[in-house]
Formats: sequence, structure tokens, C-alpha cells
Amino acid sequence: MNQIINLTYDQAIIVTFFSAFLWGTWPISQKFLGNHSLKVFFLEMLFFSMIFVLSLSFIIKGRLIFVDINEKFIESPTIVFGIGICGFLFSASMFLNLYIISKIGLSIAQPLQQTIGLLLGTLFSVVIGGVPKNISFIRLLMCLILLILSIFFSYLSHKAKTKNKNREVKFLKIILLSFLCASIGSSYAFSISYGLKTITNPNGLTVLPFTSIFVVFAFLFVFLLNLISPSKNGVKNELKTANFRIYSLSIIAALFHYGGNMLHCLSTGLLSAAISWPLGLTSGLWTQLGGLLLGEFKGAKKSSYVFWGLSIIFYIIGAWILI
Repeated sequence: MNQIINLTYDQAIIVTFFSAFLWGTWPISQKFLGNHSLKVFFLEMLFFSMIFVLSLSFIIKGRLIFVDINEKFIESPTIVFGIGICGFLFSASMFLNLYIISKIGLSIAQPLQQTIGLLLGTLFSVVIGGVPKNISFIRLLMCLILLILSIFFSYLSHKAKTKNKNREVKFLKIILLSFLCASIGSSYAFSISYGLKTITNPNGLTVLPFTSIFVVFAFLFVFLLNLISPSKNGVKNELKTANFRIYSLSIIAALFHYGGNMLHCLSTGLLSAAISWPLGLTSGLWTQLGGLLLGEFKGAKKSSYVFWGLSIIFYIIGAWILI
């Protein structure tokens, strides 16, 4: 795909921000599931994601998609296996992410996880994928510091909003889960640094074969999850009883999730993972906005809004430094 579409640097920046918008909005869908199992919804979403990616890949490249993967496997099997393993792990982190959102809300969960993931993901991106010559380590460091401040004010926002100490204690437990989620989720940054063809890594796969491998292994995780630990009502029963709204949500989430992945990979080819990864994490802005619109701050103290606003400001400034 990055062989078909040639982007300028400015266009690549815009595409990265648009992919961040897609990433930041699809998790909102889990707020409308009702009694539908989160695990089954995740299975549906990744099934449609796999259909979307593989269909698009075959339409654009035909059988060459399999030729590209086979040639890379013969040349460097570790790259193909590495992408697959990262897809499997990233799927695990996304499921854990949805679970955390269901516990502490959209507006708090995203900045918490993304700031942790920012550090680990950027580390992988810089060490493995390298940094473009036009970007200094000082700019990267300043970006990291500002985005870390964002999580600090996000925590203060939650603390000001929380009315009882028991909920605060649970929130601290969620921090540990968030750290685990972000750590596993950094596998995506590792994969685009190691397995995707970019200006700093010419030996990787192009967008379509890369994403095809990634999504198949991502689906494998959620398939095994539902097989080993099915929902209370049973996977088959929930799939049969799911209404039009549930399937619509899963299809939209799939298009936003993996449409965002593919666009992000496309821009990464020109920007490098070290730049596109931090910029992509501005997706948290959109998720926080979704939480606000859905009433997660209803009845909160004014200080909670102030801290939340400061969290967004530091997100914006941190991203702007890398532009």
C-alpha cells in the first residue's frame, strides 16, 4: 500500500493524526453494548477486522500478497513470526484495555495507559527502528516529558472526581493493570519498528502484507480467549442473539481500529516509528473527549475539569514538538 500511495512529510503527519482519531473513537463503542459480552464483542470486531484487511489486501495486490509474505518468510522468518507474535500480544492488550475502560471510564483509562505505552513504545522505536536525521533526541525527550505530565494531571482529575476512598484504592489496582496493558500493547511499536518497511528500516514488509499477518494473529488470540474462557451465556448463543446494533458497532469498530492501523503504518513508512508512534498516541484526546460527552464527569468538582484540561494541553504541546 505504501508502494501505491506516496505521501509528503506534511501529508504523513495529517494521516497519522487521522489514524489517532480513528484509534481514539472506536473504544467508545463498548459503552453501548448493554448485556452483550465484551469478549464476544471483541471476537466479532476482530473477525470483521480480519475480513476487512484481507479483502482489501487481496483486492489491491491479488495473489502477490501471499508471494510477498512467502518471500519475506524465506528471507527472514523471524520478521514474519515477530509480526505475528506482536499481533497476538497487541490483541491481548486491546482486550485488557476495554476491560479497564469498563472499570474506570474512557476519560481516565486512555491517558493512563498511553503514557506508559509511550515510554516503552518510543524506546522500542528508537532502539530498533532508529530516528530520522531531521529529528533530534532532545525533541523526543521533551515530547516524552510533556506527555508524562499529561498522565499526572489525568490522575489528579480522577482523584478530584472520586468521592470515596475505596474507589481510589481500586483505581490504584487499575494502574497496575494499565501498566501491564501498556507494556503488552507496546508490541505494536516493536512490530512497526522491526517488521514494517520504513525510511529507517528498508528490510521490513510493506503495509498490506504486514497488516495481514498482524490481524490474523490478533484474531487468533481472541478466538482462543473465547474458546478457553467462554462468556456466561455461551459464545454461540451470544452470536445468534446479537442484534443489528451490536453487529453495526462491531463493524464500525473494526473499520476504525484496523483502518487506523493501516493508515498509521502508511504514514510510518515516511516518518519512521520513532515519530509516528508518539503522534499516534494523541488518540487519547479523542477518547477523553468521548468520555466527557458521555457524561463521565457529570457532577465532578471544577478542579477535576481543570486537571483534565491541563492533561489535554500537555498532550497537544507534546505532539506539536514532533511536528
